[in-house]
Amino acid sequence: MISGILSGSVVVGSLLAMFMGFITTQAFMPTWAWRTSFALGSLVSVAGFFIRRNTAESLEFVQAKTTVKNIPLVTVWNEDKNSFFLSLSTGLINGVLSYTLFSFSCIYLTKYMGHTLSQGMFYHLFGVITHMCLCPLFGSLSDKISPVNSLKLGGRLSLFMPLIAFFLLQMNSGIFIIMGQILLGTFVASFGGPGHYFLQTLFPTNNRYTGVSFGFTIGIAITGGSTPLILTYLLNTYSNLYIPAIYLSIWGALWLVVLGYFYPKIRAHHQPKIILKRAA
Repeated sequence: MISGILSGSVVVGSLLAMFMGFITTQAFMPTWAWRTSFALGSLVSVAGFFIRRNTAESLEFVQAKTTVKNIPLVTVWNEDKNSFFLSLSTGLINGVLSYTLFSFSCIYLTKYMGHTLSQGMFYHLFGVITHMCLCPLFGSLSDKISPVNSLKLGGRLSLFMPLIAFFLLQMNSGIFIIMGQILLGTFVASFGGPGHYFLQTLFPTNNRYTGVSFGFTIGIAITGGSTPLILTYLLNTYSNLYIPAIYLSIWGALWLVVLGYFYPKIRAHHQPKIILKRAA
């Protein structure tokens, strides 16, 4: 569940940022009002610092401190290459899904479906709030059936759910558009909920933060920035309103293939170490 709470809290931050932007840009606010958002953000950073300072490390991490490698990136590449590629792939699929929901869905409604900006933002909120609420539920599910099985479920949902969601987004009725946004938020949450938990299982303790942060951030940077551009280009070129759904389904299929290829190799690589540790 903690993994899902982490993913859902990102949305809370985004909603708070939107609220602050709305308040600070009102006509009655002074010209310097926008600076208050940064001041509040600094307070959150200070609070996070003290919370982290007073959080106890796990026994596994404390023991691993004595065997930290001098060049962790080289160690990750030499010892956990398959884990790195799967971490990179996790970032890639999350970049595609999250930026489609958070960035492109509003563009789709306004530019291609003819809704006003205020209408598009209103409908967009239903997808974002659904994602925020369901991330902890999918995170809790991963505690019960394992994170890898949860992400397999997310991959299977992405094979057909985007087509239904974008079919609903093309309807003239507001209730159907809201249902489409809810579906979009649901299957994106199926990846976001168990994602952080899954990444922690890919690497041994001494390589974990380097492998996760390096692989995942590169992946999400590549697809996060490019997904809205690619979808806009494809829609302008081919004029097929189902292109975003097809794009998401293709990425879902690729994810299932990559997960099925790399994860058994990672388990086989780490299993002997686990057995020896238990024997000791």
